[in-house]
Amino acid sequence: MARVMTGSGAVAFLVLLLAATRARVIATDVLQRITHRFVAVIAMRAMNVVMVMVVIVIVIVVAVGTMYVGLLTHLGTTPE
Repeated sequence: MARVMTGSGAVAFLVLLLAATRARVIATDVLQRITHRFVAVIAMRAMNVVMVMVVIVIVIVVAVGTMYVGLLTHLGTTPE
């Protein structure tokens, strides 16, 4: 019966590279470059998520503020 891999493929790839480095199949500088690229990609994705969340919070704050001001001006007027 075949085992199904669960988890991150990137982590499995890094484990494979680490095992190959220990077996002296590839040089450690190659592993270092690959790991650096993975970390850079993860950091950029994290920053993109943070920026999206900041924009969403700003949009919500502006929308709530606009509605609050709209309700205040609506309540302040008297129907004629």
